Amino acid sequence: MDTLIANGRTPFAPVCEAIRTARCLELTYAGHRRVVEAHIAGAARDGTALVLAWQVRGGSSSGQPAGWKMFHLDRVAGAQLSAEPSQAPRAGYRRDDRTIVHVVCRV
Repeated sequence: MDTLIANGRTPFAPVCEAIRTARCLELTYAGHRRVVEAHIAGAARDGTALVLAWQVRGGSSSGQPAGWKMFHLDRVAGAQLSAEPSQAPRAGYRRDDRTIVHVVCRV
């Protein structure tokens, strides 16, 4: 795992802790409770805080309960570590994803 900026009290703290400890993250996004495996967190070129994660289960506006999801961190509510182990990195993970240009933490 790379940790470039994560001081424990940033909005990225729960995400980076999930990556660091290889645990799933439980969160609410777009009104749906989800369980995800965070893979990379950071900022897009415009400064938007993002998290690329594999959604293990839960609701989804797209109707896809599992799979790759890009979450806007400012829309995430109630993020907390789960006791469930993460299976990251999942197949298809691109460590050099170009959407997130300023990496805070990643698998």
